[in-house]
Amino acid sequence: MAKAKEIMNEEIMNEENVNEENVNEENVNEENVNEEATSSVTPDGAAPSTQGEGLKKPYDPWQDMRQVYIPKRSRGEQNTLEVGVNDRTYFVPKDQFVEVPAPVWEVITQMQRQQKALEEYLDHNESLMPSAGKA
Repeated sequence: MAKAKEIMNEEIMNEENVNEENVNEENVNEENVNEEATSSVTPDGAAPSTQGEGLKKPYDPWQDMRQVYIPKRSRGEQNTLEVGVNDRTYFVPKDQFVEVPAPVWEVITQMQRQQKALEEYLDHNESLMPSAGKA
């Protein structure tokens, strides 16, 4: 009987040691999670400041200025091109090089590519179309 009691005490002590180790591991894991959480969020809940920490500022396309040229195609055409991006409207002068924000530059270059593709398409298909004077 004494032997059985001794074995049970050993098993209880082993269980307590295992439980104590699990608790210690959980505490360490919680500390790591808390450290990670506090390092990525400031006390007011905002993202941490990147100034003075050697990190780059986030890219702002509206600060990225690019040069563009819009040719004037005919005499009666307006002197400016109206470009709207995300509720912002820009009047870009024609026949001169102008610096515009990157989103405006993207819209203008895409417009110019589409205009060029249309002209090429029309030039290619003009020879395939029957003339209007022939019946």
